[in-house]
Order: sequence, then structure tokens, then C-alpha cells
Amino acid sequence: MKTRIGAVGIAVLATLGLALTGCGPDTGTGKQSAASPSPTLAAPKDALAAGVAKLAQTSYAFTVTQKDMSGQGKADPANKAAQVSINSTGTSGGFKIGVIVVAPDYWIQVDLGPEIDRMAKIDPKAWMHIDTSKVTNKDALPADPSSPDLFDFSTMSDGLVNVERVDADHYRGTIDLTAVKGAAEPDKDVKQKVGDKAKSVPFTATLDDQGRLTEFKIDGSGINDALSLDMTFSDFGAAQNISKPTGTITEAPSSVYNIFNS
Repeated sequence: MKTRIGAVGIAVLATLGLALTGCGPDTGTGKQSAASPSPTLAAPKDALAAGVAKLAQTSYAFTVTQKDMSGQGKADPANKAAQVSINSTGTSGGFKIGVIVVAPDYWIQVDLGPEIDRMAKIDPKAWMHIDTSKVTNKDALPADPSSPDLFDFSTMSDGLVNVERVDADHYRGTIDLTAVKGAAEPDKDVKQKVGDKAKSVPFTATLDDQGRLTEFKIDGSGINDALSLDMTFSDFGAAQNISKPTGTITEAPSSVYNIFNS
């Protein structure tokens, strides 16, 4: 997952219209009864974009899996609150990050491994309060409480290229990952390495019976495994109970701001 998961919401709303399919049989009253209206499905791209946009309109829980990284979290747009934990097992030793946002406050818990924690003066068991005014690279913050789309998932809609409806709930197509600036955005080095191949990466998606996105899976195999990403969404509308962290809470040292602003 990119560290950027926050700012721009896509207001793409597709409506399912009702169409009359013709006139019914004579009822004997001298009038004809209209047949039961049947729903007209939105165009596949519009339906999928609308499902993604709903993430800015309700609370939900989510999971993210990508190569050496896994994450889980929850969002409550109405209360501008979010929580996420990320665990990476990369070749550089990996890291763990926890984030809690209860607007306007922001806390982060970081474990970069014993050596780096010591050098950066980080206590991996403590929650650090972040003064966002000191963060010059706002894209580095994992969530943006100023946006209804707290984790920036809706920018996936920007990259939709070809979208095909498989059945009522399932979709497939290709996504241009160079146009995505949110949670699905690949690392800059990976994009440079694969070049134009990042502009047409296969994906599959699933909507529930209310048109909400429940899974978005990008398949980068055959291009670069780092492009692969599997996201699931659930618990729509449920109370997420996101609150200020407990335990040791400190103000973040300058070394943490250096990480964000690098």
C-alpha cells in the first residue's frame, strides 16, 4: 500500500433507472396495464466507479494485501475517524505502522526494527502524536481526515480503462496505475521499471447487492508482482468505534517528521 491514502474523492454517482418494457394485456376495463418495470443496469464502468465512490459515504472495514505487505483498517467518514495497521516483511527488514485519526488529531505507532528504532529515537510501543502542520509532504500521511474518502480509495476510478460486467456482481478489465494516486498507486520505482505496462494491468472487482465495492484485485503477475494488490471491504455502516489510543503517548520527535518529509 502506498503511504498516501487520503485526499481526493471522486463524485461519480451512477443511477439505476427504471424502464417500461411495453404495455400489458387488456384488463377488460378498457385500459392497458403497464408491465412491471425492469431495472436498467448502468454501464459497467459507471457502476464500478459508483461502487468505489460509496466508500466515501459510509463507514467500513478493509484489508489490503500486496506482495510483502498486509494491512487492515476501518474508516468512519461521518466522524472523520480512521484506523489502520500495516505490516511489511520486505527485504530491508520490514516494518510495522499503526495509525489512528480522530480529527483533528493524528497518532502513529512505528516499528522499523531495533537498529533503526534506536537511531531514530522511536519507542515501538508508544503512540506518537503528529502535528500535521509540520508535515510538508501531506501525501505521506496514511489518512486524510479532511476528505470524506479518508483512505483515497476512490482514486482507483481515475485509472479504470476497460471495464466489463461478468455478471450482476462481478467485473473485470484493465486499470492504468499511472493515473491512480491513492491506495492502489504503485511505488514510484516500480512504475519507472515497468514503464507503459503499468497503464494496462488486469483487475477483477466485486460489488454487493447494494452496489458497494467488496473486493478489488489487481493482477500484476507477468508484469511485476509489486503491482498486484488485493483489497476487500466489509461491515458497511457498522459502528467502527475509533478512539484515541491508550497506553504511552508522546509527541513525535523530529526524526519522525524527517521520515514523512523525505
